[in-house]
Amino acid sequence: MSISRLFLLPASAAFGGMFLVICDCLRRVLGSTGVPVGVLSEVIGSPLFLYML
Repeated sequence: MSISRLFLLPASAAFGGMFLVICDCLRRVLGSTGVPVGVLSEVIGSPLFLYML
């Protein structure tokens, strides 16, 4: 395995976890509107994913 592959999996897991924590914090700051964290992460992540395509 190359160095980039050894780095990619832990880095993507770490950044994915940080992304969900940030989305959860934003949901709590926005108030108790009842919006699930999955919806908020979809709203933020979908345009980013489409940009990367």
